[in-house]
Amino acid sequence: DLTFKEFKAEVYKAFKQEEWYKDLGIVISFVFDIIIVISFSLILLTFADKIRLFNNLALANTILIILTLLYIIFLESSFEHWRQIKWGYYAFLVTNLLIFYSSKQAINLKNP
Repeated sequence: DLTFKEFKAEVYKAFKQEEWYKDLGIVISFVFDIIIVISFSLILLTFADKIRLFNNLALANTILIILTLLYIIFLESSFEHWRQIKWGYYAFLVTNLLIFYSSKQAINLKNP
């Protein structure tokens, strides 16, 4: 069992390392799972009349995609060039932005 003081000391040591961000890979892989779940939810919500929820999920998904993209580009050292990130990732990001934009317009038309 660790006491809270010992836990704080361990966390301090972990962040004091030069490559502390390497441990974020586990969190990022969890974020990818969340992106998949939200994307599937967006597909299901296209058949429902919950435009505001659709809009909020599209925004959350876009933010998570941008955060993971920033992590991959700036902190992950396995990518040397932008071209190594597949175009599908960019297309997925643009699609989410378009979903958010069109659902925002639908909300504005519904509630003038």
